[in-house]
Amino acid sequence: MENTQIKPSHADFLYQPETNNNTNKVLIILPDIFGLNEINKEMINEFAKRTGFRTFGLDYFYHITGETTNLSLNEGEKAFGLMNRKTGEDFFEVFNKALELILTQYPQTTEITVCGFCFGGRLATLSTIHPKINKVISFYGAGINKENFYQGKSVLENILAHSGEFEEKDCLFLFGQTDPSLPSEVQESLDQALANQAKSYYRVVYPNAGHAFFNQGRPSFVVEIYEEVWERVLLFLGQ
Repeated sequence: MENTQIKPSHADFLYQPETNNNTNKVLIILPDIFGLNEINKEMINEFAKRTGFRTFGLDYFYHITGETTNLSLNEGEKAFGLMNRKTGEDFFEVFNKALELILTQYPQTTEITVCGFCFGGRLATLSTIHPKINKVISFYGAGINKENFYQGKSVLENILAHSGEFEEKDCLFLFGQTDPSLPSEVQESLDQALANQAKSYYRVVYPNAGHAFFNQGRPSFVVEIYEEVWERVLLFLGQ
């Protein structure tokens, strides 16, 4: 009989909703820099509920602190400090460990989607180069053009360096029109990097929306488009 949960003692950096789904599709959420706080856990729970996928939240800062990242919005300085310490090499180290745990526990997995927010969106964008990832959703992934982030290159440069390896990748990028962290030229560079490489590629820009427009509990949350965004995400996932 299949165990329904990964033991916390084996994966303190993975959050798994208690009522997880029995499916061959896995969804890994990379939250914003505040980690596995209650706001982000509620979001992860909502993804599990709406998608029906076996869903996890990954604490990608765990290898730095040795404890679960659970920060309030008032701890921005600490959160940004952790972000500035982290590299793409660090990310893949903890990401591959999480994948190993998940696939060992659920060997019947046939599809893996990564969905990231803010800095997690940058990491999700980087995950497009991972051979085991099938689909990527990135919400406002600022810093994809940051120099020397992984193997001496930016995330965009790494994507270009892996040209021709995205035939089986489906990619969805969701941006706010008024988000200053993602200027139009960066978004257009992303188009150039993926539009002709990925199996499918979509970039959606929401007018009158800024950074973190989808994150409930954030001042920039835009309730008017919340369900519209969910509809777009679920359509992309085939739900």
